[in-house]
Amino acid sequence: MTGPALVDVAFLLGASLDPADRRAHEHELVREYHRALSARGVTGYSWDRCWAELPALRLPMPGVP
Repeated sequence: MTGPALVDVAFLLGASLDPADRRAHEHELVREYHRALSARGVTGYSWDRCWAELPALRLPMPGVP
């Protein structure tokens, strides 16, 4: 089964970082994730698409702003 590439990343960022750290580092962490995908042969998944998909994949987490 496959799904959006960023589901696990969105969960990790939302569940493991406090909001200030997430805001400060989210862009660079997702950028590095995208670089790693590309380095491992993933094609057809642009950085713009990757970054644009992230907000829709964030899961509401009670108690986490």
